[in-house]
Amino acid sequence: LDKFGEIVFTRKFGGKMKKINNLFALISVAFTVILISVSAQAQILVNEIEIDPPTEVNDRCQYVELRGTPGAVVPANTYFISINSDQSNFGFLNTAVNVGGQTFGTNGTITLINTLLGTCPNRTYPAATTVLNYSAGLSLGQGSEGFYVVQSGTTLAAGQDLDTNDDG
Repeated sequence: LDKFGEIVFTRKFGGKMKKINNLFALISVAFTVILISVSAQAQILVNEIEIDPPTEVNDRCQYVELRGTPGAVVPANTYFISINSDQSNFGFLNTAVNVGGQTFGTNGTITLINTLLGTCPNRTYPAATTVLNYSAGLSLGQGSEGFYVVQSGTTLAAGQDLDTNDDG
């Protein structure tokens, strides 16, 4: 920025600096913002997790929401995982859901629901989300856990020990 608050780029011509004003600078900044935006959209994030809903049927109302680019397809071998952090079972996978091949809804979300626990009465999810039902014996939030989205060249499943030498 120059002293007037305008965006300015300079370029060296034969030892002299030449000021390049507004239009070129604005186009350059816009292009940079677009590049940053495109690279950020390629990310898959854990957006929201409800592990202890305030209802009588508690665990049946758990869900996980992943966020990404609306309409984008999740790369193959991508998993949502829950890793146990309790000292007695450190590194064991409590939950592993393969989300590869799923398409993000028009609102940019995929909602994961554990159907083994039953359905949550009176709970509805946005029509713009992709709902992925999965079946897992453990509910989320059993002690200390970490939640991640990862890619793996090998199949991941609940009960696997990811910390085989138990070094944390």
